[in-house]
Amino acid sequence: MAYTAEDLPELVGKIVDAAIEAQLSWFGMNGTVDGGFEGTDAGRGIHISPLGGHYNGSTFEKGGQVTDPFTGTPTTLPIPPGWPFDSLQGLIDYYTTEIHEMFRPWITRPRPADFDGAVQATYNAAKAIAATGNPNPKTGDAWDPAVDLYTSIDVVNTNVAGFRGEAMWHLQQDVTARIPHSLEGLGAVTSVLYAAAHGEAEAWKNGADGLADIMVKSIDAMKASDISAGGGGDIVAILNIVGGLSAILGPLTLGASSAAFAIAGTVLQTSKDFIPERKQQPVPLSADNPVGVLTNIRQALEKLSDDIATEETAIQSMVRTVSRLPGWENGTYDLAEPRILQHTDPAYFEEIQTDADELRRIATAIETEISPVLTGAATQLDGATEFAPWQRPSGMGLGTYGGWGEYSYLVGTVTDTLRSSAAYLDHSADVVRLIARSFTMTDAAIRTGLEQIAGEVERDPAIDDD
Repeated sequence: MAYTAEDLPELVGKIVDAAIEAQLSWFGMNGTVDGGFEGTDAGRGIHISPLGGHYNGSTFEKGGQVTDPFTGTPTTLPIPPGWPFDSLQGLIDYYTTEIHEMFRPWITRPRPADFDGAVQATYNAAKAIAATGNPNPKTGDAWDPAVDLYTSIDVVNTNVAGFRGEAMWHLQQDVTARIPHSLEGLGAVTSVLYAAAHGEAEAWKNGADGLADIMVKSIDAMKASDISAGGGGDIVAILNIVGGLSAILGPLTLGASSAAFAIAGTVLQTSKDFIPERKQQPVPLSADNPVGVLTNIRQALEKLSDDIATEETAIQSMVRTVSRLPGWENGTYDLAEPRILQHTDPAYFEEIQTDADELRRIATAIETEISPVLTGAATQLDGATEFAPWQRPSGMGLGTYGGWGEYSYLVGTVTDTLRSSAAYLDHSADVVRLIARSFTMTDAAIRTGLEQIAGEVERDPAIDDD
């Protein structure tokens, strides 16, 4: 049977039984926890009944009774000094308590599947806006670049460039020419967020595999520490946690625009500085006696936790470095308020009042082909920051919630940036559409319409005024 980490309760029970059986062999007692033990001491026979108890006819007899096998009279199991217990019950309690307490925290470890929502959300968001294709977390296939989005932006840019006048020049400089570079940067950042969420899931998947291997091999190590088996051995568990993130980042492509290139360079540098390469870690479990095996199990679990922490530190460092890029302060990834939204004087728009149909087409393309994609990506990211999957007992991995703080902060930054950019696009489209109607409006009506849009911009909760 192939055991997994989800079999922890059963496997822990088997480790306890193997430890008790191996330890009793050191005192001349041969047998099993379920079947009882037989042995001798100083020429006298000793019988230990099954430790779990059993029925003798219709009467239940308490387990672990030490008796003379010939007379049935109670006796004691002699235990030499130097062991951390001095009676049979003490021996049973020692291994039961020590082993259960070592593994108890791992019952509430994060599960890989708990990160499915974050992995899928960041994947969907990156797929919507990224300029380059990247691996699918489920199938290994590549997602396609957001060709339709960037094609729509190019068409709008071309159409806007066909107009003369300060208003359209500002629209192009502030919006249509900037949005592709902004989105390529945001797409690269969102791809990093996907790598972070996927890397976290991978760390706990590989951690679960390591935990299962430790438990299964611990049973073997306990059995090998039986004095009748000679004690010792060379049983090791294999941990394959470190380097999972580097394997995810390997095929990740982040684009060639100035904004995306900055992200790519940062990730590559972060990989070099913080992210270890894939490497298996053997941890020894064998020892000359069961107490020694117990010590090695404890050290193996500490190593397991340390390896998970190593991966989580790499993820945290990658996300933190991207969060601190200067682009967040200099407008590389977001749209500042377009100047077209800062004017309410109809004279500012006079030179573009030449082709109402083309203006409407530009407004419609912004409203239906570009802005909703940004809003949709932001909505996807709303589901990427659930806290619960990251929680774990203290001392397991990196703190009590890993790198969730840095990760959720960056997700929030990207989400807010997408929403504010979409809002500016929508309001800009409103202005363009208003100007398309201006052929049949008075200057006073145009001014009123522009002032109304300016008020909507001021009140829009998606736009950060800071």
